[in-house]
Amino acid sequence: MVEFQTSSDTKEKLSGLKVGHILFTGVNVEKSNSAVDALVQEASAEVSRKFPNPESILEDPVVKGFRTLFSKLGTDPTKERPSGEALIRRVSSGKGIYRINTVVDVNNVVSMLTACPCGSYDADRLQGNITLVIGKQGESYTGFGNKEINAENKLFTRDELSIFGGLTADSQRTSITTNTKKVLTLIYLPPEAPEETLQKAVKIAKEKMVDITGCKIDGSGIYSV
Repeated sequence: MVEFQTSSDTKEKLSGLKVGHILFTGVNVEKSNSAVDALVQEASAEVSRKFPNPESILEDPVVKGFRTLFSKLGTDPTKERPSGEALIRRVSSGKGIYRINTVVDVNNVVSMLTACPCGSYDADRLQGNITLVIGKQGESYTGFGNKEINAENKLFTRDELSIFGGLTADSQRTSITTNTKKVLTLIYLPPEAPEETLQKAVKIAKEKMVDITGCKIDGSGIYSV
């Protein structure tokens, strides 16, 4: 059972934010396979049709919602972009998405198709409840490739140990590897964006993760701030 909470000093700033959460067990993570290759190709084609150029992205309600939220938190949305917008921009600009492994690829497809930032984490490396926090001045964490990520004025999730996920970059500590067997996927929806979009994202994530990794769903829900 995944338990969420929001730190008392951030509730007002994040009011209306929703987080879809799904716990998958028995996950078989591969570097790639033909099914996920086809899924990425199909999703990329759909994104290219929907967003023929980067400027068209700005009218998407999820993209607009997160740009408003980023500005409210004190982060420039033209310099720091949530993963959903960043992935769509790559595709609409004619660039392919980075391929990591089957779980991360499915995660990115969900973001591409809905603009909702998604994060998938090795659930066996998480400890305790999950708290939504806004990074404080001087706060940072270790991202992929041991890169130090500045956390100030950004929305993150943390467990009892440290920050592990965010809208722009996740931590190395809980990253998905081919040894991962239990995955927690988080999908974010900004205030005022239609909840149907989040429901769609959760549905896609469930269907595609089960199809491609052979996993089972151990629980899911939507947390509202």
